[in-house]
Amino acid sequence: MEKRRILAFSGIIIILTALAASMVYGEEITNISRQGEGKITFQEDSEGIVTADLNSGLTAEDLVNNLLGEGVNVSNVTLTGANIAAGTFTGGEGILGFENGIILSTGNIAYVPGPNEFDDVTAINDLPGDPDLDALIPGFKTFDATVLEFDFVPETGIIQFEYVFTSDEYKEFVNTEYNDVFGFFVNGENIALIPGTITAVAINNVNNGNPFGTNASNPEYYINNDLSDGGGEINTEMDGLTVVLTATAEVNPDETNRIRMAIADAGDYALDSNVIIRAESFVSPRLTLEPESATNNLGETHTLTATLVDENETPIAGESISFNVTAGPNNGTTGTGTTDENGITTWNYTGTIAGSDTIIATGGGETSNKVTKIWEKEGAAEPRLVLEPESATNILGTTHIVKAVLSNDNGTPIPNETITFNVTNGPFAGLSATAVTDANGIATLSYGISPGTDTIVATGGGGTSNEVTKTWEAAEVASTLLTLDPRSATNSIGSSHIVRAKLVDESGAPGPGEMITFVVSDGPHVGTSGTSLTNANGTATWCYYGIFTGNDTISARGGGQASEEAFKTWETGNNTSGSKSFMTIEGSGGVKEGGIWSFFSGIFERVG
Repeated sequence: MEKRRILAFSGIIIILTALAASMVYGEEITNISRQGEGKITFQEDSEGIVTADLNSGLTAEDLVNNLLGEGVNVSNVTLTGANIAAGTFTGGEGILGFENGIILSTGNIAYVPGPNEFDDVTAINDLPGDPDLDALIPGFKTFDATVLEFDFVPETGIIQFEYVFTSDEYKEFVNTEYNDVFGFFVNGENIALIPGTITAVAINNVNNGNPFGTNASNPEYYINNDLSDGGGEINTEMDGLTVVLTATAEVNPDETNRIRMAIADAGDYALDSNVIIRAESFVSPRLTLEPESATNNLGETHTLTATLVDENETPIAGESISFNVTAGPNNGTTGTGTTDENGITTWNYTGTIAGSDTIIATGGGETSNKVTKIWEKEGAAEPRLVLEPESATNILGTTHIVKAVLSNDNGTPIPNETITFNVTNGPFAGLSATAVTDANGIATLSYGISPGTDTIVATGGGGTSNEVTKTWEAAEVASTLLTLDPRSATNSIGSSHIVRAKLVDESGAPGPGEMITFVVSDGPHVGTSGTSLTNANGTATWCYYGIFTGNDTISARGGGQASEEAFKTWETGNNTSGSKSFMTIEGSGGVKEGGIWSFFSGIFERVG
């Protein structure tokens, strides 16, 4: 973006100085004061979202204090990640769904404000991923993780907070191997879940499909802002975002609990994703609502129980409690009750429309946690399990998404069922994996390495699916719109390697003016990266130096396309002596030995 590019060479030294201080690992902070003390003061900005990262003087302690509401004390804060990948914001009302809070990013939080001008904004911090996030999306590897964690002592047995997930991976890389993910791990268990399910919120789990409008996953929680799909009206650079979601967990009251808030790129380092958490929403409510989630048939009665206590956990009797269905097919349904000597009151309501309701209670000056109620059509005894697509062909090195849809005879989705996928024949014969159906009864499997034709079947929820087939072809027999040249090469260390990316549309016409991100995704120079704009012929060029022997794997993304991989072998030769040159890792805390051309290109294109 023009506003993020440097226009004067004289600024390079200043920028390098700032970059050198931009990484923080394991910053330990203890004994944070009770919420409400030392809170950051925000001023409303009429121009939209305004961010401040840790280079502005903010600390991890400031971020946690920003989150805190009532009923929680915290300590032992640790922040791992790049300084530019964590911070605070204001001005989010009408854009994100709340005014202020904190941002954790896989890249640079400065790329969250709008307007939306590009489809592929990237800051690469050259950081490792997170093992907890890897476990949420089996088969994927994460990169550029940002993790905020702390101990907390809640007054009651429930904590909750509100958040939004945003990403520039939407929608071009939905249902691919670039499945950016985040998690909120409370005492080791992830609570960043699609409402009413145990499915993690991630690119491939919340979207409106790819192509847009097809094969969507939980689209009711997704908001489109992609320029190529009629979006761009929302004042954020990100191409897609979720509605405001609520994370809720049962915890140990008056004891120390721990939470890890983590986000990372998946599949490669490119394209930013962010989790944005509402200020003062991390609370342990004194008015609690149960059960947290439940499923009933239409026409049946659902009972909710509200419990009100004071700051000493003493029950409060005689208070009027209002129950409200705030979202879902039965939105607007309300009721009241009065707490008894145990601080408890109940409310019964009957769902008349199938779907998922969100319910809260208010009373005694308190607002409860949100709970979820799923209403199904009666007669859900016989499940139906269907695999899609029936057949498909992919290039090796890409990922095939197999979707299992579980429903009853009336077509009502069956959530929270474990589906087992089995490749029964072909090059992947014997491969088995499991996934849990989401609120739409959908579970997915992603895989693909060897050529041949597979036969796949799924079981779960008491049913067995139809068989589907998958054909894997070598990359040379399939077309791609973004190609790398050369596909393989050998150089001596100390020399430079030039990679050219060619971008065309479906008709073969070149794609000029598109930002291409090149990344060494594996090998001795892993994490080395750079960006370049395509010229009038649709070609972008990147150069980097090799200083280690070994085999690099290189890929590129841009213009909504991902390239095939290219390979570079570095050998000992006659070019190992001489002066060093340097490669910037975009947005990182310093420089990495490598190509001087990529260094200057990165500086002038965009500063992390």
